[in-house]
Amino acid sequence: MANRKVLWRMAAIATGALVGWIGSASSRADGPAQGEIAVPVAEPASPVRKIFVPRPKDAGDTLDESPGSAAADQVDVVTTVLGDRLLGNVVSIAASDKLHLTGEQFEGEVQVDVGALDGVVLRSTDKDSGNDEVALTNGDRIIGQLSTIAPDGIFIETQAAGRLRVSPKVVRSITFSKGASVLAESNFPGGSLEPWTSRGGSWTVGEGALVCRNRGGTGNALFVKLDQKEAVTLVAKVQSLESSSVRCDLVLFADTTEGAPNVGRYGRNSLFAMFHSGEYYLMCVNNGNANSIINRSYGRQMQGGTLRLAYDPATGKATLWLDSAELGQYDVPTKPTIGQYVMFNSYYPLKVEYLTVYRGIVPPRGDDDGAVGAAGAADEAAVQFANKDRVSVASITLADGEITFKTTYGELKCPVANVERILFGKKGQEEPRRRKNDVRVRTAAGRMTLQFDRLTADSLVGQSEFLGEVKLRRSAVREIKFNPYR
Repeated sequence: MANRKVLWRMAAIATGALVGWIGSASSRADGPAQGEIAVPVAEPASPVRKIFVPRPKDAGDTLDESPGSAAADQVDVVTTVLGDRLLGNVVSIAASDKLHLTGEQFEGEVQVDVGALDGVVLRSTDKDSGNDEVALTNGDRIIGQLSTIAPDGIFIETQAAGRLRVSPKVVRSITFSKGASVLAESNFPGGSLEPWTSRGGSWTVGEGALVCRNRGGTGNALFVKLDQKEAVTLVAKVQSLESSSVRCDLVLFADTTEGAPNVGRYGRNSLFAMFHSGEYYLMCVNNGNANSIINRSYGRQMQGGTLRLAYDPATGKATLWLDSAELGQYDVPTKPTIGQYVMFNSYYPLKVEYLTVYRGIVPPRGDDDGAVGAAGAADEAAVQFANKDRVSVASITLADGEITFKTTYGELKCPVANVERILFGKKGQEEPRRRKNDVRVRTAAGRMTLQFDRLTADSLVGQSEFLGEVKLRRSAVREIKFNPYR
């Protein structure tokens, strides 16, 4: 940095000397003095466009990359494929053209080629809204108020985009009252890790599942940020990829994603279940110190199954299950009442078919929980009622607040309030095509993949093969991910 300062000063001195010398030579009306050579100076034809370098933070030699002291949530954040990070105000973006950005640290307007963009995070002012969720086969989620289900389209009213018509061919599931039961759900069959985030180890999504290649260590974590103040249940369907047994952890009510060195990745405060070889453990972490609650044996070596941990802060009790068998209910001495993260740790290679977080204490239902991994494998659609009953159906329609189901035993009608979820079987489903100009747009209440057209001061406009033209309110757009398949 010291060399940079010297070079800047040398350049300034040299430039100043040259300008001064030219000025003194050209300002003499009577021509050059004896021994001097006249240097012609051309009149500028037009103003020269300036290349602006951000101002230093102070008198030092550090260049500032942020607009003053503005917090990140008070500006838009632009990242490029080379890792550049620009903060300011995104004026507009046009497909196959430029992003236009202004900011206090820029003189004039900065332009970035759209092809060089990795992502744009915008200042979103809209809050989450809507009670129903339509999940698509590519992992997109549209949240709003469902009004109609018909053979030719599913209609949902959204705050971000108004009324949308969704082709049933790409609908994976419909959840009523948005999270009446499901708080977070994996979509490994759709090729997506979201909403989970990996930390450490080797995690890959493919062939309808998440594959972990980790071995040993203190655990390699997946986590999802999720406020926990009421009862929740975490379910994981796993299978060992080797002759060795499964060794993994289910973690609830964690305050951070990292723990003290002696407890690994469980947070500094949390409740977790360890499913290891022929034994299972229930433990709690209090200020970085791990304490055992129970240690029991399965009576066999466990190489796969559906693992389940539920905890209710109102009672301070935790319950464990393996497949349909309850492993017991236990008092948690620390009685955690609030958490920020749910986590899954693995120590040996295994396949994870799905990870699902439910609101409340949700015991096994005698089948595969209606999770994505199971739902994606079914040929026919199914309806899950509020009382947890589940029925296979041949067709579904919704009109005027009443749902009609056709089954092999006849027709069934019921109010929407009695239905928790509709699972669409893989028969007749299609994966939306991946196209070159696709972007993934995250809104205040959902996610969509669109062919990007433009972003203006008021809206984001894009096209979708199964949604048609979509016009999103800019105030609802939180993030635009360019090159989402890279």
